Amino acid sequence: FTEETVLPITSMKDQNAAGTCWCYSTLSFVEAELLRLTGKTYDFSEMFIVWNTYMDRAQATVRTHGDISFSQGGSFYDVLYGIKHYGLVPDAELPAGVKHGDELSDFSEFSSVCDPFVEGIVKNRKLQVSPEGTPLWQEALAGILDAYIGERPETFVYEGKEYTPKSFAESTGFNPDDYVNLTSFSHHPFYEDFIIEVQD
Repeated sequence: FTEETVLPITSMKDQNAAGTCWCYSTLSFVEAELLRLTGKTYDFSEMFIVWNTYMDRAQATVRTHGDISFSQGGSFYDVLYGIKHYGLVPDAELPAGVKHGDELSDFSEFSSVCDPFVEGIVKNRKLQVSPEGTPLWQEALAGILDAYIGERPETFVYEGKEYTPKSFAESTGFNPDDYVNLTSFSHHPFYEDFIIEVQD
């Protein structure tokens, strides 16, 4: 065949042994969009988005007494939500596998620690709070996330300029509100908004 149009893409990534396809695929879409819109190539940290959304999922799971699933899986919207609420960081600031001496993620042990931890908190009817008002389980979960994923940077330098994750996301020009999820269910009319009735 003859190539007529070749769309530029960013580098291929490997999620390895981690149920984070939702993050890898969506961030690669974001990178491709920025390449299309600005001509600039970025490599964003999947693990930064994963860290933040796992904490928020755990909070939602505890708040609903376990009626929301806490697991590795996710959706396109999780990444848009993560960018909007927490920002972005370059992959070099929080690369996959950094905590276990690899360049790829392996969530097998992490999930066997994290999932039962959240399940145990859900079953506890009296949650303890620190003197500062933070639920102690959130501090403990942050410790698990730091231990297996890595610590999130509060500030970093990129191309000679200092950023926070939020200011870095803003500097790229990517607006999460410009994008929507599309799905197809037979029990809702097509081309209309609705809440997806799944427990994620």
